[in-house]
Amino acid sequence: MARKTGALLANILHAIKLFPPNYLRSILGTRDSWKRANNPDTELQLTEWRHFPGNLRTAQSILLPSGAGRPGWLPQHADEVGLFRDSSTALYPPQSSAAGHFPRESWLFLNGMCADQKIADLNAACLYRMFGRPLTMLHNQTHGFVLDLAECAVGKGWLAATEAVRSLFPAFYSELKRPDIDRVVLIAHSQGTILAAIFLDLLGELLGQPPSNDSLELQHAERLLARDRETLHKHDARVLLPAAGPAGASLLRLAELSNSVEEQLSSTVMHWLDWSGDAALGLPPLTEQELAKLEIYNFATCASHMPYLVKGPNPLPYIEHFGNHKDLVARLGMFAPSRGLGSTHLDGHRFVRDEGWGHLLNAHYLFPLEQAWLDSNHSGFTAAADPALESRLKSYYQQPANPAVPAV
Repeated sequence: MARKTGALLANILHAIKLFPPNYLRSILGTRDSWKRANNPDTELQLTEWRHFPGNLRTAQSILLPSGAGRPGWLPQHADEVGLFRDSSTALYPPQSSAAGHFPRESWLFLNGMCADQKIADLNAACLYRMFGRPLTMLHNQTHGFVLDLAECAVGKGWLAATEAVRSLFPAFYSELKRPDIDRVVLIAHSQGTILAAIFLDLLGELLGQPPSNDSLELQHAERLLARDRETLHKHDARVLLPAAGPAGASLLRLAELSNSVEEQLSSTVMHWLDWSGDAALGLPPLTEQELAKLEIYNFATCASHMPYLVKGPNPLPYIEHFGNHKDLVARLGMFAPSRGLGSTHLDGHRFVRDEGWGHLLNAHYLFPLEQAWLDSNHSGFTAAADPALESRLKSYYQQPANPAVPAV
């Protein structure tokens, strides 16, 4: 505990050694990135009057702390006033003809801290415009700036499964298990890269684990399924039904299942998911072929530990990192020392913008990335190990035939 705390503090101390020490500019970028005239997708457009009063709700979400999971004894009004906010999944856009063009691909987006639904939608709209693929939004709900920072700390330092991991990992894992999908692309930003690192750590535990019919996990799952439905953990229990929903899988509360479906599940308890504190997690194991589907693209990587799960000439999964050198958050991960106290271990290709300022995904990462792809005269992200190397993400760019982007 003490060593990990010391390592986290050393990591932070290294990150803040920024020159010049303009921390606000490090997050918000230069002034020309704030205006839609210069940067059409900038998140800072939410400060404009046309977004009133929705921008006040965004400010409230960022400034005021909230809990995850409203206790049953509290009225539903507690959710409506923002006292409790849960992470969730959704498709973006809700209806899209573009899905038919890439039927064997699944794209997922995992946002960073302090992102309410409005900010997450702005990010998803920009990604959809650039790559033309519908997204499964793994919305890492903000619980306010202070609590989000605490979640980052425990996730970064201890790979702890926070509320977002418990809520979002099943949907992510189900995409890897789908037999009708050949490519799973996870795009993560900021705190989302910490969550992606935890996802990867969980995949490492599941990789190559043979199913055991007499395991304690399965015995526990069988006992749960044998109980009366009303006695189960309805707020924690999820059932993984492959290829059953619009995103390829449904995560349904047990109370929403019919008796016939529940009876069928009793013979497939490896698909039982229970994240309650006193229960084991039963998941089907991950094969190396399924892991090979995965590509992870991290922006402003601040995670400390993201290694390949399979080493060798073709390591798995495929990983890329993008970082502005003047981004304070990226300095916690990508630009941290590789050795010693406070160091990080991040496998994958690194693409760096040496004089890049700012932390926002649209304004300071996707926009300059796109500008460089369109015009080589623009300063973009250069591979740290080999300047001639191009990002694989560029091969998915859909600028010549962008789909219509829904209004945000």
